[in-house]
Amino acid sequence: MLTVERFDYILDRLQHHGVVNSSELMKALDVSESTIRRDLSELEERGELVRIHGGAKLVREMNSEQSIQEKTHINQEAKEAIAKYAASLVEKEEFIYMDAGSTTFAMLKYLQGKNITVVTNGIQHAGQLSELGVRVYTLGGRIKNQTQAIIGSLALEQLSGMRFSRVFLGMNSIDIDGGFTTPDPEEAVLKRHAAEQGERLYILADSSKFGGVSFARVLLLDGQTVIVEQLSDQMKEKFDEFIHIREVSE
Repeated sequence: MLTVERFDYILDRLQHHGVVNSSELMKALDVSESTIRRDLSELEERGELVRIHGGAKLVREMNSEQSIQEKTHINQEAKEAIAKYAASLVEKEEFIYMDAGSTTFAMLKYLQGKNITVVTNGIQHAGQLSELGVRVYTLGGRIKNQTQAIIGSLALEQLSGMRFSRVFLGMNSIDIDGGFTTPDPEEAVLKRHAAEQGERLYILADSSKFGGVSFARVLLLDGQTVIVEQLSDQMKEKFDEFIHIREVSE
């Protein structure tokens, strides 16, 4: 296989999954570890990806943000596993908060029939929950065109008068020094406020979110529960003293 063909394969995998594993690339492309290492190094020099332990992840600007439709197609299997486990934690007749995001959106179908009340800032989330027969309230405020998330002072004011048994938040990036971060400062404030209103907080993040930093900090790492599909041993060891990691099977 030509080098350019390997590059196309690697970049296509990144677009669909957000992260690639070196061992999987070696098997799929039938090449040596040194070849994959050279390929990833060259693509990193071109600005196409960022190398991480055991592979690489997509390059994203700190303030760039994908639409929920784009996010839905990245790491689908991982998000589905995370979402199914997260939904299993919800008990009947609870009051929960779910923010806008592709992983929280994947939770919705598993909440049907639980007789719960959901508050969300996700326009698409609210519509889907209503179709499923779940009692749902949406926050008021400005709607972000890109993600269909509601943000702003009105949403913050409404949240201040609510309490939740569980809060589920998606997150763009998780870093030991940077903390939990997201591209939009207004959304970061709303996430932080929602986290403070819950008895239990769960961060939903696939493995591609670890080790990156976005523009606006939501929270510092301080023992929060993060639900993830699987982390490398080195990554778990790195983050284990800062957060509580719950791995789920894909």
